[in-house]
Amino acid sequence: MPESLRADSTWMYWLGRSYQAEDKAALAQQKFQSIVNQTNFYGQLALEELGTENYCRFLDSRF
Repeated sequence: MPESLRADSTWMYWLGRSYQAEDKAALAQQKFQSIVNQTNFYGQLALEELGTENYCRFLDSRF
């Protein structure tokens, strides 16, 4: 897979979800964290996967 596709937020989100299904929480969190600053659909889903605490921390870092 080309690097440009591997860096795509859609791919990163679903890779994170697959890690969750395999009980690899640390790897899943790493993938979600890598796209959480994007304001697209998958960035928002990643933010939700990381939970409310991370969302508040994310908002604080933007202001």
